[in-house]
Parts: sequence; C-alpha cells; structure tokens
Amino acid sequence: MVDMTSHLNTLNKSLQGRGHTALQMLEDVLSFERKLTVFARDVQRGTLSHFPSLREFIEAHHDHTLSRDYLQGAIVDMQTALGRRFSEFRKQKITLSFPVTPLEIDPSSLNKFPGVNQADLEIADIVDKYLWVSMLKSLTAQL
Repeated sequence: MVDMTSHLNTLNKSLQGRGHTALQMLEDVLSFERKLTVFARDVQRGTLSHFPSLREFIEAHHDHTLSRDYLQGAIVDMQTALGRRFSEFRKQKITLSFPVTPLEIDPSSLNKFPGVNQADLEIADIVDKYLWVSMLKSLTAQL
C-alpha cells in the first residue's frame, strides 16, 4: 500500500535527526499508533480519506473488489506489532519525561537508573532556588 508506506515514511522522518529527546520520539510513536486506529476505521468505512492513492485506484478500477476486512486487519496487525515493539518504552514514559519536566515529576515515581540514587535529594535541593529553577525552565523550553 503506497499510502501506508507514505505514513510510515512520515513517522520515520520524525524519528530521525538531531535534537529530539527520547520522550519526543516515544510520543511520535504513540501518536502514530493512535493514527493506525484512525486509518483502520477509515478503511472499514470505505471513505479512504487517509489513503488517496488507494481511493484513486478504486475509482479507476470499478470492477476491482477491495477486501476492506483484509486491509483493516493488516492495519490492526501493524498496530499490535508496534505496540509490542514499544511496550517497554511506554512503561518508561514518566522516566523519559524527567529531563523535560524535572521539577514537575515525583522522583520516587521514576524508574531508577544504575548510579542515580540521589536524584530525589538533588531535586529537593534545587526546587526552591530561583536561579536553578529559572535555568531549568529556560533549558527545557529549548527542548
């Protein structure tokens, strides 16, 4: 399916490049996973608004029978595979969001990384210091 390849290519491009945090990349994947639900519904209804090449093909070949169930099943299978592949990352979403919003997360909810056992004390140390808080907000705004 040309259209699905195009959608996958868009996801691929959003995951490449410099300057993306792991959280942004996870959010892109989760967003695409949600879009797959929209795509499956679009195919099942037959509107094909997210599949312009397929719609054009069907309009040009009226005698061609399209198995909507097959296409929808393929999309659902893709969604399931994507969910399985990124299930561990999904569990780490709070931990991955820590660098972006360090002052808004309860450190005890973070999955601990080896060698990082003082994070809660360090955050408690800076949370009431205006200079550090403003620096963190400035840095996270640039992310």
